[in-house]
Amino acid sequence: MRRSLTKISSEQALSTRETQKFELGAQSVALIEVMIDGANAGILFQESLQIRNSLISAYSTIMRLDL
Repeated sequence: MRRSLTKISSEQALSTRETQKFELGAQSVALIEVMIDGANAGILFQESLQIRNSLISAYSTIMRLDL
């Protein structure tokens, strides 16, 4: 789980760095790279939210069980 969160964080940081470079006019960064990096970061973040929501739902279900 920690590795996944680290990967998500690094992808978001990469996306931010690439966006900033592009906005500042760096010739080494193409718009398509910025768009792809942003999309990848967004997809990973959404995936982590879905996993979190599933875990919370499972925990809530277990807590409602009569033992």
